[in-house]
Parts: sequence; structure tokens; C-alpha cells
Amino acid sequence: MSTGPGCANVGPYNLAAADLNGDGNMDLIVATYTTSDGSGFAQWPCGGNLGVQVYTGNGDGTLSQNVAGAPFLAGPYSGGVLTGDFNNDGMPDVAVLNGMFPGCCSSSISFFTMLMNRTAPVSLSPAALSYASALLGTSSTPQSVVVTNDTSAPLSLTSLAVTGADAADFPLTNHCPASLAAGRNCSFSVKFAPTASGPRTAAVTGAGTASVSLSGVATQVKLNPARLNFGSVPVGQPGTPKSVTLTNVASTPLAFTGTGIKIVGAHAADYSQTNNCGTSLGGGLSCTITVTFKPKATGPRNAAVHITDNGGASPQSVALSGTGS
Repeated sequence: MSTGPGCANVGPYNLAAADLNGDGNMDLIVATYTTSDGSGFAQWPCGGNLGVQVYTGNGDGTLSQNVAGAPFLAGPYSGGVLTGDFNNDGMPDVAVLNGMFPGCCSSSISFFTMLMNRTAPVSLSPAALSYASALLGTSSTPQSVVVTNDTSAPLSLTSLAVTGADAADFPLTNHCPASLAAGRNCSFSVKFAPTASGPRTAAVTGAGTASVSLSGVATQVKLNPARLNFGSVPVGQPGTPKSVTLTNVASTPLAFTGTGIKIVGAHAADYSQTNNCGTSLGGGLSCTITVTFKPKATGPRNAAVHITDNGGASPQSVALSGTGS
């Protein structure tokens, strides 16, 4: 195959794919064997410049060659191209294997040329952190963000902080210096530790004009255990009942809404439940949901206790499993 101006001898080993611009579509990187940069002369001895062409994915199976600065010069005689996050900034970079063949300038050498992907003068990667639903009073595993300073001057990070309506719910641990040197990167991490139920949002700001959005959903409903396994039970016979404790960990009342507490799923008819939760549960209080398994057929029988409420992250569920024998 061939592509781009003045190209020759391009093979499959000269191709790689990656989402270079972070738009969710795969892009195509093509390193040509020899090519001109448009200047009419070769900047490398004993061979032309190796131009790396970038074709951006449009998300519909087509590509566009619309990257400013392409072809990117990368040295003579491509032996291959690969992608990876070589500078730990969260964006894929490109490495090209180059070589000068025996008899070329009395030299026989091979080397890599690295093309670093810089999408913004100051970048925060990833640009958004989303956390799984969490129980009030708990703290999630931290997620990390890489700060990259691609400007020619130091970047002040003294104002790096979490801001926004729910900033207190996202504690930040800063591993960055007060001033990040040009061309360098550092990292910080953020946890989700909700202080109120429902959707919680904030942002990390203070790294130039770049920012990271933060989001998570908190619930005041604690379920223990989170699943019930009834084992093997004869068809048509009730197994030993098992119970789940539902606790309202908040100081405010919890109201059961919609269908409240019910059994749902493919084999819901194989299970029944009773509870003493009523229509609401006061702050700090607990109630009990008791489930009985009475299989209607042999084999695995799965369902769930489904709980709708106003405590955030509704509906909650408890997985139910058992086998009819």
C-alpha cells in the first residue's frame, strides 16, 4: 500500500492505530519508508526524511488527513511504528524504528525516534473522573490524574484544589511541586468520600486553564449481606429462609418509594420476601428483609431483591441465587 506525498515501500509493519486526540475514535498512524517534507531536500544523510502521516478516525469507518504539521519528520528508513504512553501523561505517543543500512554513510545503526503527543500546552489526563456509587461515611479507592506542562516556562500549581458545590466530598492528595518545570509531568489523586446522599459533583482546578470534572453518587442505604445464596433445594420445597439487614446510615429519614421492596428477575417467582421496614426508616435505624427460596424447576434460579427509595443511588439490589434439585 502507499499513502501521503512522495512515499514508497510502505508495509503493514509501518502501521499502528490509537486514539491520539482523545475523541473516542481510533486514528491511523502510517510511517513511510522515505518521503519529502515539502522543502525539496532531505534533512537526513543517505536517505530522505521519514514522514509519519496521521489519519484521524471519523467514527463511521472513514478517515481524514487533517492533522496540522503532518507529515511529522521522524528519521530515515522506517522499520516499524508502535504506540504507547511513553511520557506517562495519559495520551498515546508514537515510536518509530529507524535505521541506516550498511554502506550508507559508512554506518549501520538502528534507533527509535519518539513523537510525543501533546494535545494542549497544559493537560490533565484523564479530563474526568467518575466514581461508582458509594455509601455515606466510606471512601473510595483513589484515582490518579497526570499533569503535563508542555509550555516553555514553569507552571505554578500553588492553586491546585478541588472546587465546586460538593468539593468536600472529593479529597485530593497532591504529589505535584509548587512549580512544575517546562516539559515535565506530575500527578495527584482524588478519592470519593461522600458527605450527603445523591449525585455529587466538583472539579479540580488550578493547573492553568485545564480542569478535571469529578462525579459520583452517594447512598445512605447499607445492605448486609449484598447477596444471598440458597444452595441446592428440592423443586417445590421451601429452603431455609435467609435475611438481609437494611440500615439507614444517615441522620435523616429514608422513604421507600415506587414499588418499595420486591423480588425481580428471571426467576422472581421462585423467591418470596417479607420485611419489617414499613414505608420509611429513621436515621441510624435498621430493618430486616427475609427471603425464602422455593424452586419451581431444576437448575440455577436467579433473581434479586429490588429496593427503591429516596436515599441516593436507587434502586439498590441484593442478588439471589439457588439451584433447584
